[in-house]
Amino acid sequence: MPKKNGVPKNCYLNGAEILAAAKMIPSKKAKNGSGRAAEISAKRLGISASTMYQAKAVLKNASEKDLQNLRDNKVSIKKIYNKNKSAVNITPLKKAVDILERNNYRVLKIEEVLDNPHAFCGTLNLQIVPKEPAE
Repeated sequence: MPKKNGVPKNCYLNGAEILAAAKMIPSKKAKNGSGRAAEISAKRLGISASTMYQAKAVLKNASEKDLQNLRDNKVSIKKIYNKNKSAVNITPLKKAVDILERNNYRVLKIEEVLDNPHAFCGTLNLQIVPKEPAE
């Protein structure tokens, strides 16, 4: 029987099995300081830790159609991860807006100013208001 890295070829996990394993990994580290559940699980399953992290990102960001294609072995975790990679990356503007919204502000207007002499690449002006009007 052909082997890769000492593992028989028919023992490899498919994408659906890796996703099922990724679902079981907690999203936060334990309070006692033990962490790295993804790395430990990946080692036990005989896959790389990056594959496990990609599976977690796919679970979070992929569409139901992509997940079904993965379950049907029509596409790999890596392909879906790369397709949805832009959903994983957060722009600084999106991060700023998220922080404002968590602190009970709404962003009404975003204006880009490119001719600011004090900034080499321009600035963004945000018009914000509290979510709850003052009494």
